[in-house]
Amino acid sequence: MPILKKCGYGVSMKEIVVMAYGGLRGAVGLCLALMVKENPHIKDEIKDIILFHTGGIALLTLTVNAMTIKYIV
Repeated sequence: MPILKKCGYGVSMKEIVVMAYGGLRGAVGLCLALMVKENPHIKDEIKDIILFHTGGIALLTLTVNAMTIKYIV
């Protein structure tokens, strides 16, 4: 928040909460799972399990955030 105010963006605490809640989507985890998928030193079964679970968690956070953001806003 202090960095955004110094950059000239006038944001309130409510707006920061919405931005933080909306940003929790699992993109970084999905990128890391894709990096694991391309690693030749890891067994194929483990790669598939990691990608499956990470994709499921990302989908779950998308669904939960999409359904509950109206209450946050």
